[in-house]
Amino acid sequence: KLMTQAPDLEKLDYRDTNRLFFDAGAYYLVGSWLGDQKAIELGIDFLKKALGNQSEDGVFVEKGGHDSSYQAVSLNKGIIIYLHLRPGDESLRDQFWSSIQNGIEWEVAMMLPSGEISTADNTRVYPGGEKFLGEEKGVAAKDVILSFLYYAVMTDQNSYQQLADRIYKFYSRQ
Repeated sequence: KLMTQAPDLEKLDYRDTNRLFFDAGAYYLVGSWLGDQKAIELGIDFLKKALGNQSEDGVFVEKGGHDSSYQAVSLNKGIIIYLHLRPGDESLRDQFWSSIQNGIEWEVAMMLPSGEISTADNTRVYPGGEKFLGEEKGVAAKDVILSFLYYAVMTDQNSYQQLADRIYKFYSRQ
C-alpha cells in the first residue's frame, strides 16, 4: 500500500522538507530491511527532493522560509537515514554529508547562550504560530538535542555534545 502512495506524498509534501525526510526514511529504510530495490529508489528520490529544498545558508525550507524547530526534525531524520546508507552512490553520500554539516551550523546559529533555540522569524513554530490538536507547537528540543549528539559522535567533536547538554538543561526546566 505504501508503494502506491508515493505520488500523493510527493504532491502533498514537496514544500515541507521535514515530511520529505519522513517519506525518504519510510521508503529507504523499510526498503533496505526488506530488500525491495523499488522502495529504496523511491526513498532516494524523496531524499534528493529534501536535499534540494535546502538553501545555501543551510536552511531546510519550511513553508517558504526557515524554521529552527522543523530544521531540527529534518536534521534528526536525515542523520538517521545517512547512518543507514548502503555502500554505492558516493556522490549522494558526499552531498548528503555536506547538507547535514550546513544544516547543523545553521541550527547552532539559532541557539541562544541560555540553551534556548530562537524562533525568531520562523515560518511555523513561534509564539502565536501553528497549532496541533489545539495546542501551540513548541520547539522540537528532543530533535535538536539528538541531532547535536549524533553529530558530536559522527565528527568526534565534543563541542556539539556540550551544546546538546545546554539545550537539555534549558528545556528540562520547562
